[in-house]
Amino acid sequence: MLIEYSKHTTLRQALSQTFDGDHPCAMCRGINAAQHSPKKQQTPSVVSKPDLICTTGAFEFVQPFERFQFPRSSAVFSEHGESPPVPPPRLGLS
Repeated sequence: MLIEYSKHTTLRQALSQTFDGDHPCAMCRGINAAQHSPKKQQTPSVVSKPDLICTTGAFEFVQPFERFQFPRSSAVFSEHGESPPVPPPRLGLS
């Protein structure tokens, strides 16, 4: 309503009209009518509460542990009999 009132008057007057209670908008009139209308007698509605504890299903979040057998090797690197390659001589650095 502030925008509507400010189209025709100053901003100060528009603020005053918007919040003074003497110039209600359609929504304010609807709320006021609903508050002053006779209340209907409400029948108690039956609300079933959901069962929050479910015992029928089980969840398993952790994967089962499976043992893994590493291959056993009796090979030792020194038994191969090969020595590491010798680097080539460097002629240009001396």
